[in-house]
Amino acid sequence: MIKTPTVQQEGAIQFEYLPDGRGLLRPHVLIVCEGCSKEALVRADGSRRFCSKSCSTLIQHAEGRSRQLSGIEHYAWKGANAQYQALHMRVARARGRADHCEWRATAGCKSRKLEWSHVHETDPSVPQNYRSLCKTCHQRYDSQTGADHANAKLTALQVELIRQRYKAGGTSQQALADEYGVSQSAISRITRRRHYR
Repeated sequence: MIKTPTVQQEGAIQFEYLPDGRGLLRPHVLIVCEGCSKEALVRADGSRRFCSKSCSTLIQHAEGRSRQLSGIEHYAWKGANAQYQALHMRVARARGRADHCEWRATAGCKSRKLEWSHVHETDPSVPQNYRSLCKTCHQRYDSQTGADHANAKLTALQVELIRQRYKAGGTSQQALADEYGVSQSAISRITRRRHYR
């Protein structure tokens, strides 16, 4: 990389190396702006058509290209093949943020973190196929609690064995914790059915 400002000739084009926002020297070239007809030094790796963003925007408006393409008109639209995050962003744009838990009256949940939850067996690309739930109810609906959770360290069978052995007596919570590779407090919550209900 060139370290001092300099001018280089490559064929008919003359490059001037100037620092960018990070202090690195980048090649610039002299152009006549298509928007305002003024001469300007612009980055050589750009479009070399305009002196500034405002001139570019003026021409886009004049040519009718000012509207940002979105949704099905966008070149990268994936439709129903979109990933989880893209689908949820689509729902948030169409319906706004989740603002209440639809199950709060019956579930008695207290979580204040609200999310859109996809209604199973429906098309995930349709924003109307989502319901507003709190995080607790969303995880319960998607079977992401207890042994079914993605980060669960114990299977449902191991949890049942821990409860039986502890109830039978003769084995401490710490011994069970060491055997299964979890903390003593995790074993305590399992035996009291606070976890893995």
